[in-house]
Amino acid sequence: MNVVIIGNGPAGNNIASKLDAEGVKVDLYSDEEVSFYSRIRLPSCIGNKDKLYSLCAQNEPSYIHHEAVVAIHRESKTILLADGHSKHYDKLVIATGSNPLVFFNNSGLEGIYTLRNFCDAIKITDDLISPICIMGGGLLGLETALEINKLNHKVTVVQGDAYVLNKQLNEEGAKIVSDKCEERENLDIISNQFAKSVEGDKRIKKLVLQNGTELECNTLILAAGVKPSVALAKGCGLEISKAIVINEYCQTSDKSIYAVGDCAEFNNECPGLLPIALATANVCYNHILGKKIPYVAPTQLPTRFQADDLLVASFGELRGECHSKRVEDRYEAWYIEDKKVAGVILIGSKSHLPLAKASLNKEVEDVNVLLDF
Repeated sequence: MNVVIIGNGPAGNNIASKLDAEGVKVDLYSDEEVSFYSRIRLPSCIGNKDKLYSLCAQNEPSYIHHEAVVAIHRESKTILLADGHSKHYDKLVIATGSNPLVFFNNSGLEGIYTLRNFCDAIKITDDLISPICIMGGGLLGLETALEINKLNHKVTVVQGDAYVLNKQLNEEGAKIVSDKCEERENLDIISNQFAKSVEGDKRIKKLVLQNGTELECNTLILAAGVKPSVALAKGCGLEISKAIVINEYCQTSDKSIYAVGDCAEFNNECPGLLPIALATANVCYNHILGKKIPYVAPTQLPTRFQADDLLVASFGELRGECHSKRVEDRYEAWYIEDKKVAGVILIGSKSHLPLAKASLNKEVEDVNVLLDF
C-alpha cells in the first residue's frame, strides 16, 4: 500500500511519521522549501533569521518531497505535480491546512504581508520598516505585535471586533490584556474598527480606517483570519461545504481520500485548532491501518497567551452564567452551564491552571470556592 500525503503541517507530518514507523510506504508532498516547523512559533522569531531557521527540523526523512501538487485525478488514483510528473496512491491524505485572508491584494503596494508560513516570516524579517500596522487582534496578531515591538518598532494593532482575543476572552478580561500591552512604549491597540483602504506610492504609507482615521504605515501585516485550503479537493470533485466534508473516520466523499486538520469539516465544524488537527490525524492514521476508531472532537481546547509577565489562559467555551472576580491584574471568569464548568478565563492566575483543567465539564456546587483568591 502506498499512502500519499499532501501537506507538511502538524496533521500531515504526524500521520506520515507514524505510518513510516509502521513500515507503510509514504510519500509526503510539501510546497514549502523547508522541513517541518512549528507554525505557531513563527511570531516569536520574527526579526531573527537564525531563530526562524532553528524552528525547522534538521534531519528530514526521505519520504518528504518539496514539490507542489497541482491536481488530484481520482479515476487513476494519481496526483499531478508542478513539474508535470504524476504519482500513484492507494490512499490519499489531504492536509493542506488553511490560507490567510488577504486584503488590499490589488493595491500593488510593497510592504503588505500575511504571516502564515515560514516564507512569510522571512519576507517580513527582511522588510520591517516602522511604523508598522497589524490587522487583527487575535492570538497571531497580538503575539506578532509584541514581538515586533521588542525590536524597537512602533506598532499599531487594528482589531475589527470590539476587543482583542475575542475568541478566547470576554470584554473585561480583554481590557486587562489590552492595558498591559499598551503599557509598552510605541504599542497601540485600536478596537472596533476595520481597515478601509491603503495609500502609498510604491510602498504603503497609510492605512485608512472606516471612521476616516489615517494611520502612518510602512509595513502592514495581515493577521485577520484564515480560510480552509480546499482548491485541490474542489478541483477533483470532492464534497465541499465550509471545508472538505469528512465522516467519523476522516474519509471524504471518496473513501480512498482522507482530509485532516484545518482543511477538514466534521459535523459542520472546522475550528482550525492544533488539538483538532492532531485528533483527526490520529483517527486517519488508525483507519489507514484498518483500525476503526471514530473521531471525537477534543473537549479541552486550552489556549495560552503571554503579555510580558502576564499569563493568559482560556479553556472550554464561554457560555452559561459568568462568575468573575478581579484583584489588581489577577482576573478569573468561570462560566457555569447546567451546574457544570463550561469555560474558564484565567489572567495572571497561574496557581489555578490545574484547577481549571480538572474542573472543565465537571459539576460544581459552590462557584465561590473556585473564586477563592
